[in-house]
This record gives sequence, structure tokens and C-alpha cells, in this order.
Amino acid sequence: MNRFSIEKLSALPSAGNALSSGIIINLRLRYARNSSRFPFPRAMKKEAAESLWRDVSAALERYELFLDGGRSAYLPSMKRSEKIFLVERRILSPDMLKNALPSGAIFSSDEKYAVLVNEEDHFRISVTEPDEYSLRESSDNLASLERFLAERFEFARMKRYGYLTSCPSNLGAAFRVSALVRLGGSVLAKRADELLDSVEKKGYYVRGYYGEKSRYFGDVYQISTGDSPEPSGVGAVCDFFSSIAKKEQSARDLLMAPDRRARTSDIVWRAWGIMNSARLMSFDESLSLISLMLLGKNIGLDIPVADDVLRRLIVECQPAHMQVIAGGEMNAAERDEYRAAYLRRSLAVGAPG
Repeated sequence: MNRFSIEKLSALPSAGNALSSGIIINLRLRYARNSSRFPFPRAMKKEAAESLWRDVSAALERYELFLDGGRSAYLPSMKRSEKIFLVERRILSPDMLKNALPSGAIFSSDEKYAVLVNEEDHFRISVTEPDEYSLRESSDNLASLERFLAERFEFARMKRYGYLTSCPSNLGAAFRVSALVRLGGSVLAKRADELLDSVEKKGYYVRGYYGEKSRYFGDVYQISTGDSPEPSGVGAVCDFFSSIAKKEQSARDLLMAPDRRARTSDIVWRAWGIMNSARLMSFDESLSLISLMLLGKNIGLDIPVADDVLRRLIVECQPAHMQVIAGGEMNAAERDEYRAAYLRRSLAVGAPG
């Protein structure tokens, strides 16, 4: 297993991994677990955290999911830019950047499977896929990985409560399902608040682009189960996510109704004009504009750039990714200028024909 380092990247990892251009960008399954041999992370000593990291790294070094190009990221030995890069890849959680306890992540070469160590719990074990079909196939691998770790680290569990976790809402199966979704149609049709309110009333959490405690960027939201479902209930949760996608599609259809078509087209093409002419571009603005481009393509507008280019740019326009592409450190103003130029070049190259 290789230690993750930005300097060792021969090329930027594919931004298309586990991303779709549709309404549901990707789906994630996650187990939260704690070892009964150590205090939970909030009460854990540094030496115990280091010991757990070493033991987990050694155990997973030859596990089949991490054999082919697996990466190890131990935060105490990483640069801040490397940590932010992995947050942008949605491998590390934002909270891990503020974690005083030694923590880290082990993830597969395709970034689908990941084990976070000493985050809120001792273990966060997850898989990310672009659709329900792929997720069903990968869920067996995730369950096998969870069992592998359970055999070696004796997870904390009580008959009455199930698996014990730092957050009471995770008690029981300590299993969550989440979806990263684009709701641009609902935003433009002014239906987003109603839709998201209905989601929360069903007991689901609505979060930002990077998950819990993160900001909302553009029209991208993360929706996750509130109460911890049993793994056997994944199908029902995915059906709920599909119902959200249907409501979003209904809003998109409304945008192209005869009395709204011109206004919708104007908003999307104005976004296209800004993307192709702006000299300064923040990450927040770029994500909003790229999302509008994808929305335009999805509702039938002839936006002259390929879907895969737009999906790639959503990832690449993030601050740490911009610095990797530029090949050096930049301040915020320099990044905004570089991002604008990079987006203009990419859209020109990405045009069909």
C-alpha cells in the first residue's frame, strides 16, 4: 500500500469516478464502528490512536480491495494541501482537518472503498457508487470488509442498543445510506425549499457538498438517512432517492414548458457566457455555473461541451485541485484568476467536433 502524496501523483485521478451526469451524482453506504478495546475517539489518548492506526494499516495492507494501488493517508504526516485535496475528493471528512487526534484513511485505487480511522468513531467504512445497480454489487464487498475488521478489532456492541457509536443517532445497525444529488431544476423552478422540507420531514438529513456541517454549493446537496436502517433496507432508501429524482425531473420539465422555455434558456446561456469570458472565478460560482451547464444539457439545450468534461471540471475547480493542476501554491486571488482561465480553456477543448 502506498502512502498518499500529491507529489507522487503522475496525473490527476479521474474525476469521473463514481460520478454520473444525472440527478443522482452518486450513492454511498457507510458503517460506523468502534473497537471495544479503546475509549471512543473523544476520550482517546494520542498513543492509543497511533496504535489503532498502525494495527488497522497492517491489517488492510494486504486486503484484496486495497492491493491494486491502494493508498494510505495518515494525517499527522501530511501537508495541509494534501488533506484538503482528499476532502475535495470526498475521502476525508472536513472535521478530520480539525481533529487533534492522530487519524487517517485507507482507500482503494478507484476511491470507491475507504476506511477512515479515528474520525468521529474509530472506523467509518464506506463505498461510493454512481447508481443503485453498482451499489448493490459493491455492498457485499463492503459487508465483507466490515466483517474482516470485526474479526480483528472486536467492535463495541450491546444486545439492547446494537453497535455503540459516538453519535446516538447512529446506534443500532450504525449504517447509513446517502445520495449526492443535483436539484438545479427545483432551484430554478422555486420548488427546492418545498422538496427539501419534505425530505427532512421523512427523517432524512440534508447537508452540503462535503457532508455534515459543510456549505451548500450551487444546486448540489447530500441527502442521508437519519435513523440507522438495516443494510437489508438499502433498496427502500434507494427507492426514496429515486422519488426525489422524479420530483426534480418534474421541475425540469416545468422549466421547458412553453411559457418558461425562453427564461430558462436565457439563464443557462448567460451562465455559459460568463464561463467563457470571466477573468476571475471562485469555486462557489464555478460550481453553480457548471451545474447550470449540466442542467441545460439534461433538459435538451444544445450546450457545446461534453458531459464528461463538465463532470471533470466540477471536481477540478476546487481549490486544492487547482493548485495541483497549476503545479504550485497560490493565494485565493491567484486561484480565482487561474480557475477562470482554466475553465475557458477546458470548455474550448471540450466542445464536440
